[in-house]
Amino acid sequence: MNAMETESALAFGLAAAGVPLIALPDARGPASWPEPSALAAALLGRDDPLFAAAVVPLLVFNPAAAAGAPGAARALSGSRKRAFEHLYTAAAAMRARWRTRLVRVGATHEIPDVYSGGLGLPPAGEGFGDACLEALADRFAGGDGGVVIRGARSMFDHLMRQAFEIAEREAAVAPAG
Repeated sequence: MNAMETESALAFGLAAAGVPLIALPDARGPASWPEPSALAAALLGRDDPLFAAAVVPLLVFNPAAAAGAPGAARALSGSRKRAFEHLYTAAAAMRARWRTRLVRVGATHEIPDVYSGGLGLPPAGEGFGDACLEALADRFAGGDGGVVIRGARSMFDHLMRQAFEIAEREAAVAPAG
């Protein structure tokens, strides 16, 4: 494991990418990751489902991570690649589900539905993403996959509440134009 893949470096990288989800007291890392999509791949390199779950909000809230993710996935293999494809699809479905609120908080980038068909899932944008999210939840009802999907939804919901509260506060203090 290289220095950029320690838990502390991953937590630092997430915070630097605008996704401060995992609080570690000594979170230190490189000044920046080579690219946010490399951070997504490194998160999947950990055995802890918490780090894998962080891939979803990273893709939803960081346009560079979302844009580079399919390319970064080519470096993965086996179960890690398959896990990434599922998490990327979850991010695309959550993006479809929360499109209006995401735009309100400045997350305007799209996450193309690249993998759902190959995974045998409904399209990520169908029914505002709900059909795909339900299929993912059913597929991963138990085991680490279920923990990851539930954790990703929980993290995403937390970040959405945070971002929405910040946007509301900023709107309340903005001068009337």
